Amino acid sequence: MNGTPDRLQWVKDEFNRIAPQGILGDPNGTPAYGYLRVSSTGQAEEGRSGFPRQLLHVHEKASQLQLAITWELVFFDDHTGFEFRDRPALTKLRKRARAAQREANDLVIENIDRLSREATWHQGFLLEEFEKENKIRIHFWKDLPSKLE
Repeated sequence: MNGTPDRLQWVKDEFNRIAPQGILGDPNGTPAYGYLRVSSTGQAEEGRSGFPRQLLHVHEKASQLQLAITWELVFFDDHTGFEFRDRPALTKLRKRARAAQREANDLVIENIDRLSREATWHQGFLLEEFEKENKIRIHFWKDLPSKLE
């Protein structure tokens, strides 16, 4: 996880509010990772466009797909979406995805721009790494008509 102890507790409280059984999605589902990102501290702490909305959308998608995301499998950053190499939680998630004995084979993200706002090559690079190299299935809250969109 990323952030100060107060921020971690705030996001954990939001997680518990949305997932009272301690799991986003289906409590009996297949384990999955969840990734959330906001661009600023202000976004991180406000409900409309911050972590609470993303947690809710990840919960909805994971429920549809019968996936279970525990607190330990949630990764979040408050960092610009135009860079991805310096995001601590994304770096940890990428490392866990490469592990031989990883916890999950699915990743739920609200929207592709949470992964990266740089569509020219960052999104493609990260999708390729997760999907092709590491065999992680990525699920977005709203399915994209195509990878280009």
